[in-house]
Amino acid sequence: SLPLYFLPLRQALVLSAWLKMAVAGLAAFYATRRFGFPAPMALLAAITYALGAPFLVQSPAPVSDVLAWLPLLIVSAERLVLGQFSAWPLAALTMGLMLLGGDPHGLAMVMLIFWIYSVVRAHLDIRGPSAIRTFLSAGAAIAVAGGLAAVQLLPYKEFASQADTLLPAEVKLRLTDLFAALHPALAMGPGHPNPSLAAMLH
Repeated sequence: SLPLYFLPLRQALVLSAWLKMAVAGLAAFYATRRFGFPAPMALLAAITYALGAPFLVQSPAPVSDVLAWLPLLIVSAERLVLGQFSAWPLAALTMGLMLLGGDPHGLAMVMLIFWIYSVVRAHLDIRGPSAIRTFLSAGAAIAVAGGLAAVQLLPYKEFASQADTLLPAEVKLRLTDLFAALHPALAMGPGHPNPSLAAMLH
């Protein structure tokens, strides 16, 4: 998203979209190669990931900044599971970049899944890495990532606390909100201008 600070909005959005697709593709290629796939399969995974809906349709949304780095976090989680506890700085740097993308709510879920996945996989793996060390390494990565992005998180927290006072007294989640989490098309009525968009995003 750095082009948005230096270029006119129209050109900056186009360049930002291309940069996000490039980062997503390179990260997916690297991750796939690290998992032992041959180069043609890794290239297929990279192209498929880079051309996904978050980077084409939702490119201006903050979630696209978060998901571009996701393959690197998967590599870090697998390394922790295998007992390579020195991988936690890569996880911290990756989550720090995700936090700077501006979608803290989405990344909170990514961090939670990363932590749970690493610990459960380490506990169940027959090769015997320490689940406690994995738990601590993943926790250290999350804590350092939060420190890296504190310069952005603290102003966001102040903004969110002020915005809460502008909302109605009661904001209740409905059953349709749960259905929308399972499949976005369920949240769009027949009068929506593009009902096929939700299925494609999902």
